[in-house]
Amino acid sequence: MGEEDNYWIIELYNDETANVSIMSEAEAEAVKKMNDDFEDWQMEPVQNADEDDMIERAEDHGFEHDPW
Repeated sequence: MGEEDNYWIIELYNDETANVSIMSEAEAEAVKKMNDDFEDWQMEPVQNADEDDMIERAEDHGFEHDPW
């Protein structure tokens, strides 16, 4: 598995916070299927964005980044 197969995922929480992480394509698809509220803007191939882009995307949707 190469890095090109990885995806940024924005996981959203009820308290309106978001966590950004990298997952394999299989993991990302599993998260997407498990969460009925998952939207396309929450997932992006790593070659198309960086962590700061994903944090900004979450904030643009009203979520505060929580790095844990």
